[in-house]
This record gives sequence, structure tokens and C-alpha cells, in this order.
Amino acid sequence: MPITCAIPTGTSAILSSSVSSTNSESSDYSAAHSYRGYDHVHWLVGNAKQAASFYITNMGFKPLAYRGLETGHRTVASHVVRNNDVVFVLSSPLKSPNAPGLTQAERDELRMMSDHMVEHGDAVWDVAFEVDDVNAVYWSAVENGAKSICEPWVESTEDGEVVMAKIRTYGDTIHTLIERRRWHGEYFLPGFGKPRGFGVTADPVLRKGGLVKAAVAAGKGVFGLPEIQLEAVDHCVGNQDWDKMDEACD
Repeated sequence: MPITCAIPTGTSAILSSSVSSTNSESSDYSAAHSYRGYDHVHWLVGNAKQAASFYITNMGFKPLAYRGLETGHRTVASHVVRNNDVVFVLSSPLKSPNAPGLTQAERDELRMMSDHMVEHGDAVWDVAFEVDDVNAVYWSAVENGAKSICEPWVESTEDGEVVMAKIRTYGDTIHTLIERRRWHGEYFLPGFGKPRGFGVTADPVLRKGGLVKAAVAAGKGVFGLPEIQLEAVDHCVGNQDWDKMDEACD
């Protein structure tokens, strides 16, 4: 089924998006090696705020950014959390794909999310990579068998611009390619704003009781446990069905 590229909506006042006209013939293929590392891992979950609170409370993550109704995004709520170079985006749909008043792009995005959650439950949807040249990496990947989800497009605000594209290799997991070299914004990506208060450090009862302040002074977590320091995502495993490993590798 054809997918309409789901350019973020609800931020048209500050966000301009355009589909790149670059094609495989004009791309600089020598830049296809410009992979910089994992940008983030995007999870689809039933309750994004609750999931973010879990990682903050138990795994040492800190709130990084937020996108949802308060920032003008009416279809999906996303909380971004970070522990050093490990960045998780936790998203939940706010509407059904069949809700009235949606654009076709919004319907397609919500349908993809809903189908994924029905099939996999709370799970990783997108393993995103930061690259130096989205156009070169995207067209090289497509030429070598990757399936296109969204051709390269640009999102820009007064804080700069980000180039992105989406591909699929095998299975239901997708990969967003992200080029950040001209992005100078304070928050994660265009369309995102400051994180909303949640987790134990935002709990007024714990703050009033002095637990947060005492824990920070002792160099420990709120519940007296050592702080959890993660360094980076080492690798992501793509599990395969029986007798399907060779097919995925080919």
C-alpha cells in the first residue's frame, strides 16, 4: 500500500518542510560512508509519558524534549529521554487512523503506528542514524535494495534545518537518516519543545521531603541507588524467523 510521507504537522507557523529534488544520479555516492552513529531509538508504546517516567526513574535517563498537543502536534505524543549518548524517543498515538479531520499523511502515519503496535506491542519502531549527507546515504541504500518510506525532506525553523529520510531494510523496523550539521536548536529536532515535568524529580512530595536534594548531594539516585551511567548504543539486533537469516542478509 502506498504511504504518504508523514511530514510532521501542527507546526506550520514555524516549520517549513519540503521534499528534496535530489535524485540518485546527482547524489555524491562517496558520501555514503558518512555514517556518524546511532542518533536515537524510537519506541512505540501504549503510554509514552509513563514509559518515559520509567526510564527516568529506574534507568538514569533525563528528559530531553517533548512534542505533542502542547507544541501543536495533534496526532502523536513523543517524549525524548537521554542518558549520555543513548537517546530514546517514546511515542504514543493520540488518535485513531480513522478519526475525522486528518490529512492523508497523518492517517498513513497513525495506521503504520497502530499496525506495528498490534503486531509487536510496545517495541522499537525506528532505529535512526545520524549521517553527514542524507541524500547520498539514502539513494545509495535504495539502489542497493532498501525500501523507501520517505524521500529526503527538510525541516527548518529559525534555529536552522535538519534533513531527513526514511528507509526500510527488512521486517517492520524502519530507519530514519538524519543530517544535523545545520541544526542549532536547543531541543532535539524541529517541532520539539522543552520536556514536560514528570518522573520522581518532578514529584512535589519527593521534593518537599528533601529526597531529591539529599540523593543528589550523595551522588545517588532518588531511592538511594547508585546513578546509572550509560555510554552509547553498542548495537541493535534484528531478530529473524526460522530459516529467514540468509534471506535477510541477501
